[in-house]
Amino acid sequence: MKAMQTFNVQHSTPNAQVERTAASWTLNVFPAGSGKSRPTCAGFTLMEMLLAIAVSAIVLSVVTTTYFSALQLRNRTTKAIDDALPLQ
Repeated sequence: MKAMQTFNVQHSTPNAQVERTAASWTLNVFPAGSGKSRPTCAGFTLMEMLLAIAVSAIVLSVVTTTYFSALQLRNRTTKAIDDALPLQ
C-alpha cells in the first residue's frame, strides 16, 4: 500500500487539499467529507475545442502559404534559367 501525505492549501480554495503519493501530486478541491462530490465528466470544453481549431487553422494557413510561395519561386527560377541559357 502506498503511503499518502495530505497538505492543506491556502490558495483561492480554502477547502482544497494536495495529496502526495509515491509517484505524483494531485489537487483534491472537494476533499472527502466536505459534502461535495467531484465532477465525473472529464471532457474538453467548447472554448478549448474552438481554440484548438483556431490554432490549427492558423498553422495550416501558414504552412500552405509557405508551400505555394516556394512552388512559385521554383517556377520563376526555372523560367529565368531557361530564358538565360542559349538554345542548342
